[in-house]
Amino acid sequence: MLYCHFCGSQTVRSYSSMEAYQYKQQTCHALTEYSVCEQCGEEFITTEQITRNEVRIREAKKALNNPS
Repeated sequence: MLYCHFCGSQTVRSYSSMEAYQYKQQTCHALTEYSVCEQCGEEFITTEQITRNEVRIREAKKALNNPS
């Protein structure tokens, strides 16, 4: 069960957004995930979200290195 580490609420929603990252003087984009507590409004990233975000960012950088 996902809960807020700030207030303990279980009313947490996951969101995703496309973010821009600078890499080798270029911009790449990757979909990143984060969570927001509906009770206290705090935004945070879970360990699982961090792992998925890192994979997506790595793939976006790889695409810049190896354009089709």
